Amino acid sequence: MLKAFVDAFSTLTLATTGPDGPWAAALFFARDEALNLYFISSPKSRHVRNLGADRRVCVTVNGDHDDWFDIRGLQIDGVAEYIAPAQRDEVAEYYLSRFSDLRRIVSEPGTAAEHKIAAAFQASEFIRVRPQFIRLIDNTRGFGTSIEFVLEAGSGDSKGHEPAHPAGPES
Repeated sequence: MLKAFVDAFSTLTLATTGPDGPWAAALFFARDEALNLYFISSPKSRHVRNLGADRRVCVTVNGDHDDWFDIRGLQIDGVAEYIAPAQRDEVAEYYLSRFSDLRRIVSEPGTAAEHKIAAAFQASEFIRVRPQFIRLIDNTRGFGTSIEFVLEAGSGDSKGHEPAHPAGPES
């Protein structure tokens, strides 16, 4: 049920906190069979820099609705981890399998804009979010309907991997 629901969407909103306070960012994502969520982003982005201060994150996955009775979405509490260089190809495959247009752009950029995207992809930090708690909201089953899932905690490694691309402030 959760996998099919997640697969119906391509973007998530990631909430982080850091020295400058809370921050939220909309990001494309992919998932693996264990429901870990993967996104890529500039190592200079505020949300990636915030992970250096606190790897705990919240995520929402939802569509845009006009009717309260159509609202469906996920609320996720989890831990973010930098992907180690040895795992980067495997994670890139999850991501590129989800976004075939990006696969083409990364492998064969044609325009100046596509070259810029391909370079940004190569320089991006790859991040895994290991969900620990998921609440599925589904008002199509009745207003206020929710189902909660408690997942196993992440790897137990409180520090995670260091970023593959050390970051300075966003320019």
